[in-house]
Amino acid sequence: MRRPGIWCANGRPTDVATMLSWQPGALTCFQDYLAPNQVQQYKQQHPEALVIVRFQHPRNWRDNITESARNHANELLAKWPEMRDFVDYVYFANELNLHYENGDEDPGHQWMFETPDFYQSIALWTRLVADAVKSRVPDYPLVMHPFAYGHHEDGAPDDSGNPKDGWAGYDYLAGFDYAAELIQTYFDGILTFHAYWGNAGGSIRERLYDQEESSWHAFRWRRVLNLFKQRYGIDARIIIDEAGNFGASDRDFTDQVMYYSKECLMDPRVLALCFFLWQDPTSSPGNLPNSWVQRCYDLSDHVNRLTAMPDVPMVVTQPAEMIRVLVPGGDVVTLELEDYLRGVVPNEMGAEWLNVPNDPADLDGPALPQLTQMEALKAQAVAARSYAMWRIAHPRHDTFDVYVTPADQAYNRNKLHWRSDMAVTETKGIYLRDANGKPFKAQYIQACKRLDCVWCDGKGGYQGKVWPGRACQFGMQAMAVEGATWQQIIRAYYGTEVTYGSGF
Repeated sequence: MRRPGIWCANGRPTDVATMLSWQPGALTCFQDYLAPNQVQQYKQQHPEALVIVRFQHPRNWRDNITESARNHANELLAKWPEMRDFVDYVYFANELNLHYENGDEDPGHQWMFETPDFYQSIALWTRLVADAVKSRVPDYPLVMHPFAYGHHEDGAPDDSGNPKDGWAGYDYLAGFDYAAELIQTYFDGILTFHAYWGNAGGSIRERLYDQEESSWHAFRWRRVLNLFKQRYGIDARIIIDEAGNFGASDRDFTDQVMYYSKECLMDPRVLALCFFLWQDPTSSPGNLPNSWVQRCYDLSDHVNRLTAMPDVPMVVTQPAEMIRVLVPGGDVVTLELEDYLRGVVPNEMGAEWLNVPNDPADLDGPALPQLTQMEALKAQAVAARSYAMWRIAHPRHDTFDVYVTPADQAYNRNKLHWRSDMAVTETKGIYLRDANGKPFKAQYIQACKRLDCVWCDGKGGYQGKVWPGRACQFGMQAMAVEGATWQQIIRAYYGTEVTYGSGF
């Protein structure tokens, strides 16, 4: 089930049926609360769903590492007979690089829990627990416990996976020192990860939608996997067992959940994704803002939309399509096509607003502020991608494909926006093909202001009729306001002879 999952209630949920009604693709639960959350029954009904179980580590584990590891291993082993028939993965500690997870309530001491020596002690204790468990039950499905990100655990890796800090806490768990290949030996190369993109005030949109910011927050797991490949030579897989934005009350919370689910689950390296959390009967101040039951603006609508969400298909990464761009000054830069489009869509069609006149017949009249409709932005992204593909096949010059001016497509890398980024991402790889299967030259214009214009009827807006050939952005927006999908907008302007291509 390539579907989003849920962190179950930390206790007894008030409505188990609703929690499970939308068929989550995975369930994460404390071992203590498996029964009240009916996890075993759900697994029996949906055997393809994954069950991830967490054990709480002793906070005084460092007092006597050997004894603590032995006792904790015995606890895991004692519980295994009652779990083995329905549990897929188990981890036995949580965010050991945080002061309060080690029984220290003083934030001023946090630095003590992210030093090389401390990560070395984590590696030792982790190895002792895992070895004690695996030596008695070799098929015990242990996975690496999660860290809190941003505390030297991954060394702040660049896109290629090289730690900018010069070292990473994972060094002592994955490939260096005495704990060599601990991840592969005991955890089958599987990591767990916690993803957040906000704070107590709610989500921070850039940490979810902006390409650069999100790579350090919501999607930091990609950098971590690159770290493992580049630094340790390990093709690791990952379970995002806890994802939240500290604000389930956001009006667009459902959109955030669905967007994040698609972005994560299309990657075959992601085994499961569980959002934090269904309910916290203890009303913990740290958990409560994330509680779906206690904080969702409209829980019923949220659940209904997730129920209707189809499984996310896995996407095997293909070599990126590249485009050569002539930039001011005469230099030619080669960009990945999808990155190029991020600089095109918000410049060709504003992501925040479109000038919609009070009187459609008066293009020079006062404008009503209005968000550009997402379906219009998606249609614009598909049209811009199609034109770019056509231009790659019909370059402007031997040395470059396109200008950065409206002669081709306006491009400005300094004017990006998360809404247009989202439109590009959600139509990734989709372009139009002509009757011969070649990239279609998808032309478009803002508004013609001509009475004989068949695209905007001379009034700058969609008037209920289109004749096919070139899209009008005012019309695209107006159609989207009326409820048209981006596919309907594309068909209205470019006709039925074009087909969709994808997969580059």
